[in-house]
Order: sequence, then structure tokens, then C-alpha cells
Amino acid sequence: AALATWSATDPSLSNATTAQAKNALGFFGASVADLTMQLLGLASATMLPPFLVVGWRLLSGESGGFDRRFTVWWAIATLAAAGAFAALPLAGGWPLPVGLGGVIGDMLIRLPERLLGEGEIVRIGLVVAFAGLALYADLRALAWIGPDPSEVADDEDEETWDDDRGGFMPLAHLHHAFM
Repeated sequence: AALATWSATDPSLSNATTAQAKNALGFFGASVADLTMQLLGLASATMLPPFLVVGWRLLSGESGGFDRRFTVWWAIATLAAAGAFAALPLAGGWPLPVGLGGVIGDMLIRLPERLLGEGEIVRIGLVVAFAGLALYADLRALAWIGPDPSEVADDEDEETWDDDRGGFMPLAHLHHAFM
């Protein structure tokens, strides 16, 4: 609701005005929507459909809810969508000082543009690459492609699982030593 009723003119943490918020969720919704649009731009709208699918699964009793795999692939999909939108040319009435992919999208395309140049062909390639990655990651988040998380969990015994996690123990030790 906050994103659907976002307006760049609403009062928020980055827009001081005495006007009343037009956002459906008031000042709080306007602030959340503004922050999300500033960071992710139009990619903020791509964050929601995977949650709707998982919510439907949970309500209907199907398997495939929120887990670590979902979270990682969902985050990759959102970031990739921000990169794809950032590579698109700005529309004439875009109200924000950042690109269509927000600050994060602008940062994601900066390195490829420096390495490959800033031509139109490079931009088209970036849009295709980032959009493809976003679609792939969304499909993986929802377990519509790739291994089924429930089958992978059933095939692994506890001993193998512990051995796999053991590879990260040195990182955990470093973290605790730093803390």
C-alpha cells in the first residue's frame, strides 16, 4: 500500500513540507516508500510478487515458504532488478535525483560501465543481463526452477550437513575474535 500510493511530493525523511501525506499509510508509509524508491527505484515493485506467491503457498498449505534459499535468491533478484532499471534511460518526468534503479542500481552499473564504456549497446546489454539474472533469481527463490528445497533437505543426512557447515567455521572464529 505504501509503494502503490508513493508520491515524490509527500512529506518524508528526505522531503520537508507542510502538506498532508497522500500516501495510504500516512507519513510512515510515505517515508518507507520514499526510502525504498530512493534506494531501489522501480525495482521496489519487483520485491513484492515473490512474497505474494509464498503467502499464497502458506495459506493454501503448500510447501515452499520462507527459508534461507528464498531470502538469498529474493535479495539477488531485487538487486539485479535495480541494476536493470538503472541501465534504462531516464524518463522525462522522473522526480528523483537518482536513476530508475535508485542509488543501489546506479552503484551496480557503475563498474560495468567503466569497464565496457557508456554506449547504448552496453546499456542494452546491462539491461538484458541484469533482467535475466533477476528473473532467474526470482524463479529460484520460488523453487520453480532448480532443485526442490524439500528434496535436497531429505537427501542430506545430518553428518553431511554438519560437514558442509564446518567449512565456514574459520570465518565464525574470525568473527568472534574480532568481536
